[in-house]
Amino acid sequence: MILEKTNGENKMQKEIGSNFWEIEIDENRNNKYWWDEQQYHSEYFVSGRNAILGLCKVLGNEKKKIIMPAYTCSTVVEPFYQENWEIEYYEVNKDLSINIDSLEQKIIAFKPSAILIHSYFGFGFEKVEEEYIKKLKQKGIIIIEDLTQKVFSDNRLLMADYYVFSLRKFLAVPDGGVLVSYKKMNLELAKENSKLVSTAISAFKLKKAYMNGNDLELKEKFRKKYVECNKLLAINRILTKGSIETLDIYRKTNFEPVIKRRINNYNRLWELLKPITCIKLVLGKANDKVVPLYLPLYVKQGKRKELQHFLAIRYIYCPVIWPKYNLIINISKNTEYIYDNILCIPIDQRYGIEEMEKIAKYISEFASKEV
Repeated sequence: MILEKTNGENKMQKEIGSNFWEIEIDENRNNKYWWDEQQYHSEYFVSGRNAILGLCKVLGNEKKKIIMPAYTCSTVVEPFYQENWEIEYYEVNKDLSINIDSLEQKIIAFKPSAILIHSYFGFGFEKVEEEYIKKLKQKGIIIIEDLTQKVFSDNRLLMADYYVFSLRKFLAVPDGGVLVSYKKMNLELAKENSKLVSTAISAFKLKKAYMNGNDLELKEKFRKKYVECNKLLAINRILTKGSIETLDIYRKTNFEPVIKRRINNYNRLWELLKPITCIKLVLGKANDKVVPLYLPLYVKQGKRKELQHFLAIRYIYCPVIWPKYNLIINISKNTEYIYDNILCIPIDQRYGIEEMEKIAKYISEFASKEV
């Protein structure tokens, strides 16, 4: 399948957020990533959740007990339940750090064979968190780090035994998940999902035509395509290879401007939003080791839906990451607060400072109406 290239122009977008559509590749590039290094063994899957299913197969049947954060995505949890693992959840603080006291209590009571951890939105762990995780590894607990939200950040846990992540969160690719291990993994994968790939490429082209033109009927067409893609991705019964198309995009994309723009957008929006009193910024500014996924904020006084709607009718689409999975129950007030109040603002490479100023202007306008 031929992938269409874009010209990389940074013009003001009529919509902010929602699905990616732009594909910009350089045929002269052949990127290598840290997971391509000789000490690692990597497998490419159709999705992040499929990579987690692969992880479950690699870990096998011995003592299938795992602890993971109570603030997480259903796609992380479901493959473990599918493979009949017992799961316990540790609490997450409002600043998205690990509640070490909660984790310690779970470790003592539950005695897991593995722990899955992930920092959030591109940021790394504090030193105290890293030191505690290192102690768990010394006790023989398998350390799994989910890098989905920080694929390009330079702050992964070097002591982890396995890394797992989706490739779909940072740019327009039809599919893709990766499982990385220090050990060779003997997994049999079915061939790539060609229907998913063709549907995704069709969705990208329709959305590009919509974004570059004035045909409103295209919006309903590309939205249906993206819904179809999500349905295909949700099928997670067998291990399936990721597509050549996705790998080709990753190999041939120049990520330097992608990384720079995400950091610059995040930090500029962070500065603009900091004085606004109806919201609270969740994390600090990004340094050069942090490549943000979104800018997360808390909307005060239970006004998240109102702000989300206020922005959406102005064509700024801000997701809730994540809705709480129905099997995650009996969690602390702090972790519940995250689920109930967090809203994620797009800061990705499709946009520039002009869009960040537009977002901040509307959030400020919302705040003035709520006083």
